[in-house]
Amino acid sequence: MTDLITAAGTKGWTSADVKKTRDILAHAEEAKSTSMRFLEQTSFWVALLIAIIGNFVISVVMVPFLLLLQGVTLYLAVFVIGVTFGTLINVVVGYIEKLKAGQHIIAGAFIPALALINVYIITHFSNNLEILLQLKTPPHSPLLVSVVYVTSFVIPYLLEHFDHVRTKTL
Repeated sequence: MTDLITAAGTKGWTSADVKKTRDILAHAEEAKSTSMRFLEQTSFWVALLIAIIGNFVISVVMVPFLLLLQGVTLYLAVFVIGVTFGTLINVVVGYIEKLKAGQHIIAGAFIPALALINVYIITHFSNNLEILLQLKTPPHSPLLVSVVYVTSFVIPYLLEHFDHVRTKTL
């Protein structure tokens, strides 16, 4: 809501119009039914569950890449997968307008940490699978692959956050 108020102030609204808009929005928030508040909370937890399951699915999808690719090609593929999925999750979580402080911490720290662990385990698994299948692809560093994925996964969030901060200060 503060973004709307700030934007309205920069668009030439009078302070009376800004105050009236702020009061209307505050009243609307207070007037929400219990079921609407429950739906808002549920949508956050559903988005979080989608992100957790999605990260697992993405890490499993990366197994063929880990088995066949190496070097820059592998890390570029992991980077593209991370940025793509990070953008998707950022959009989904972004549609949930009002996240409480604790929910921002969960979405911003828990999901990347879980992704780091997930991709680390899958990379370690694919290294063992390469040995079992007697593939000539050299083993990959689970830590490096995980860091590349998580870094690329959080880039869309960071870009949006810094853009949001930049536009607030203008």
